[in-house]
Amino acid sequence: SEACSALPMPLEPNTSETLTLTLVSSVARTARISVVDTTGNPIVGASVELSRSGFSDTEVTSTCGQVFFNAGLIAAPDYTVDVSAPGYVDHTVTDVDVNGDETLTVTLTT
Repeated sequence: SEACSALPMPLEPNTSETLTLTLVSSVARTARISVVDTTGNPIVGASVELSRSGFSDTEVTSTCGQVFFNAGLIAAPDYTVDVSAPGYVDHTVTDVDVNGDETLTVTLTT
């Protein structure tokens, strides 16, 4: 459900890095959304709403800048993702296709 640092994670020879993974039970459809700034840094505390007709769920990004949706999702190509965070311009992504394990990165600007 969460990977801090983002996956895939390149690693040079003779170096080490800490990777924190949060695992959950497998379900048919999930959506992991990462929220970053224009330099690629995670945005903590952003509000992320995933919605479509008959469904709406809102989560707040973790210290990894990620949210994870794994309940109530059906296979459909018409989800909308609305993201907002203090100090950033709100951003909407339409026609998100959730049909398996979907990942999406949203970049917010100031």
